[in-house]
Amino acid sequence: IHGPISQTAFLHSLGVRDRVMALLSELPDEESADPQAAALTKQYERLCSPEAMGELFKVIAITPADSKFGCAGFPAPVR
Repeated sequence: IHGPISQTAFLHSLGVRDRVMALLSELPDEESADPQAAALTKQYERLCSPEAMGELFKVIAITPADSKFGCAGFPAPVR
């Protein structure tokens, strides 16, 4: 069993911040991009903010005990 960890920690370990920044950097430099940028930022904050879903939701993963692989998004287990 991996976790539980906060949704914020899980998403950040998977690179959500980098993905949002990449998406924002691909938007055109036009006024029409402003609503898209605002929507992306708002969605990121909703998912990751401690005041929103970031700390409210927890993530766990169940894997076989003899698994030789880690579980993406979770710290390596201590053995």
